[in-house]
Amino acid sequence: MMLATTLWLLSLLVPVIGGLLTVVIGLLFCVYLLYHIAKNRGKKTVIVILTLSLLITSAGLLTASLTIRHWATLIEDNLTWLPLNKKSIDQYVK
Repeated sequence: MMLATTLWLLSLLVPVIGGLLTVVIGLLFCVYLLYHIAKNRGKKTVIVILTLSLLITSAGLLTASLTIRHWATLIEDNLTWLPLNKKSIDQYVK
């Protein structure tokens, strides 16, 4: 759960500090985590974690590349936009 929270918080950093710096901070978190796992559990555990992470990431990228036609379609913008004013907002909210 903490990993999911960390990833979510990192995603919130993208508009604030940019994508590259967010990736660098994420990588630093990963290195810090792997260092403490190696210190407490040993290097074999880190190797297993890195191998599983590589396999899962590769499977995800392969799946995404094979199914790109299904999910990478443009959304047509044929919506009728209404002018923004307080009276119309109150009318639609109630």
